[in-house]
Amino acid sequence: MKETNTCFFSLLTANADLLLDKIMKNIKVQPHDPHKDKIAQNALQLHCLFLAYTKNEIGLTDLEEIAKKIALQRLEADVDILEFIYNTNVGTKEMINLLEKYAASESEYTGIKEQINEFFDFFIYLTVHAYYTQQPE
Repeated sequence: MKETNTCFFSLLTANADLLLDKIMKNIKVQPHDPHKDKIAQNALQLHCLFLAYTKNEIGLTDLEEIAKKIALQRLEADVDILEFIYNTNVGTKEMINLLEKYAASESEYTGIKEQINEFFDFFIYLTVHAYYTQQPE
């Protein structure tokens, strides 16, 4: 995997709060969700994991723990897993929007966008899989 551009890494780090604010304003959260106060915390943890992934400090399989935790929270909240997928896609889109504003070249943009999509697509896969394997029969 290619090392993500240092400039974009710095940009993500410096704009973590702004990015989180944009995400939280655009996601769907059910009023009865007992874990709604943990959504921002989960998003921030994923942000940190993504940064570690871009520096090759972790691999995609290192997402299993948070995926299982979030799957369990979604089950306990008794909400459709589609809401989680939608919300993750909102976060992915916001990250890509930030990248579009600051990418120096098309090749830089494409390479980093591929990393974003690879990371979050695999995270969604792990979480949905955990959601269905933890569901009571």
